[in-house]
Amino acid sequence: MADSLFIPISQPPADVLEVESLVAEGFRELGRAPPRLSLRRNNDIPAASLMTSFLMFEGEGPNDFCWASIREASIEITEDSGRRYMVDVTTRGDWKFGGAVAYAFCKHEGSCVFNDSGVLDGLPRFDADSLQDALLADPP
Repeated sequence: MADSLFIPISQPPADVLEVESLVAEGFRELGRAPPRLSLRRNNDIPAASLMTSFLMFEGEGPNDFCWASIREASIEITEDSGRRYMVDVTTRGDWKFGGAVAYAFCKHEGSCVFNDSGVLDGLPRFDADSLQDALLADPP
């Protein structure tokens, strides 16, 4: 079953190149090779953009994959009046890989990560430092 990590952000990245750069930086901080990134368009939408499509991240291992979408959200959902957008990172693969993508957005934005499904270490919410600790911890 797929679960998600949610990251409130103030503005969506300008384009796929900005996403690629911020995710590569986050992965390097975690000692991982940056993933491949592609923008996948929703078939119902004629033009692909970050707000109407989803981002597919793929790493080196067979379970190193996740996808992310960026949407406008209410303050009740983001819990921060300065952050009106939400990044939703989802995977059916390795959560340390998906967590690394979430970490990159969180670190770039100086935000938090909502962990509603309790993946990784079960904490309901991470800041960048606590998520980094969970991602670098040895598996149980």
